Amino acid sequence: MTGSEVAARLAVEDVAVRYGAVLAVDHVDLAVAPGEVVALLGPSGCGKSSLLAAIAGLVPHAGRVLVDGQDVSRRRPDQRDTGLMFQDGALFPHLDVGDNVGFGLRMRGWAPDRRRARIDEVLELVGLAGLGDRRVDALSGGQAQRVALARAIAPQPRLLLLDEPLSSLDRRLRDRLLAELPEVFAAVDAAVVHVTHDQDEALAVADRVAVMDAGRIVRLDPPGALWDDPRTAFVARFLGWHDVFATTRADADDDHPHLPLDERILATLGHPALVGVDAARVEVDTDLPTTPRATDGATSWTGHVVARHFAGDHVAVDVALDEVETGTGPIVVRATGPIHAMPADDDAVAVRVPDEAWRALAVD
Repeated sequence: MTGSEVAARLAVEDVAVRYGAVLAVDHVDLAVAPGEVVALLGPSGCGKSSLLAAIAGLVPHAGRVLVDGQDVSRRRPDQRDTGLMFQDGALFPHLDVGDNVGFGLRMRGWAPDRRRARIDEVLELVGLAGLGDRRVDALSGGQAQRVALARAIAPQPRLLLLDEPLSSLDRRLRDRLLAELPEVFAAVDAAVVHVTHDQDEALAVADRVAVMDAGRIVRLDPPGALWDDPRTAFVARFLGWHDVFATTRADADDDHPHLPLDERILATLGHPALVGVDAARVEVDTDLPTTPRATDGATSWTGHVVARHFAGDHVAVDVALDEVETGTGPIVVRATGPIHAMPADDDAVAVRVPDEAWRALAVD
């Protein structure tokens, strides 16, 4: 689902947030449909949490925030029909799990029987059925975050706002909850804004990803489109593209190593100043041809493995290319693949880069 298919549940119009002389959010526009999940992704200090706080009404802001077409810009946070979940959960230590989850329901005047039924319903949704009487200080980190999520969705808010909700968890708990979040989001009719600095998290949970830099949204697209064509060096680097190279263009960026490319590839890409390489498409093999060459479908170089980086059952290998003239040191190309299929340190190899692995990138 995209914001254009359904009338926007959330509309952010020209929103700006200042902290003294610092412009943290620089006149941002954003629309999120009911049931849609938009991830705000970016490095620390890019403005993503400040934008979330403006939507929630937690910080003063210029511009407008509309919910179902109604301007809520001057309303208090408790008047914006918003569920909030933060990095640390922020549970009430003097209340048990059920009372934490039901806090917002009690504040809204729900009758006790209806409140108990809703508490049971959302605890089951987040995988904590039967734990309503447990003390919150007896919970694991993953359980505490589930309680915080249940509390946020219990009042059936129109907006669900999550600020780095998984960053305090260890990898196992994070991956488990990450796999469950889409099901939870699908069970509510809220517009969801999920703040994270982790690209894997954003790509896993979101219908669209808004990449932020210096207070602005610099890219807003579905995860597949974003990864497949980053368009700029900043987005490519932040998403985890290791290889960004300068080309022969005069306005190429000196901050990137220069990789001489065949004219056929440059012409296909439109002679960009920068190019990126999708490491998942690069082939590294000791059996590939041992002389550099360009063909109709790929470009090959020889080289040797200078580093291996393990990630679960996959490994990334960095290959320093032979016979590539450059004044900035060896050109290194990264490839990823299953551990059993990748060469060892110092192996002499050939690197084959298919034409479809190259992307033209704009200079930031």
